[in-house]
Amino acid sequence: MLFIKNRSVLLKYAFSLTKSKEEAEDIVHDSYINMYKNASSFNRGTNFNHWAKKIIKNLFIDALRKRKNIQEVEIKDYHKGVCTNAGVAIIDNSDLYKVIDSFSKENKKIVILYMQGYKREEIAKQVKWSIDKLNSRLHKLKKILKEELKEKKI
Repeated sequence: MLFIKNRSVLLKYAFSLTKSKEEAEDIVHDSYINMYKNASSFNRGTNFNHWAKKIIKNLFIDALRKRKNIQEVEIKDYHKGVCTNAGVAIIDNSDLYKVIDSFSKENKKIVILYMQGYKREEIAKQVKWSIDKLNSRLHKLKKILKEELKEKKI
């Protein structure tokens, strides 16, 4: 019943990620299968939409990883509202986008991939860097983001 009741909300969410009606429908369909298989992991009394959206987001990230032809990552590809690795949800991303947009093309790419949930090893391979160099750069960029957003009082 929850699946049917929330279908339109989940489709809108999937579409916001994929920007494609067909892909959104595929991901929602796959998410229903995952939800059914993992129904025992859903705790009654918790937010169903949050649980379902997390499954959809993970399926979307998996689909991105499978494409392997992701060479250029643009800011429009970043899903608004979720910073998975950063561990925070951001309500208004306009200031975040402005700060990220001020980064070099290379730095923008690694920040966005990181925020989309890619593992550091995957990002390092994408940009052809050592993991140490990536970790150092991510640390510096996260610090810049934090300082810039703090100045804007977000």
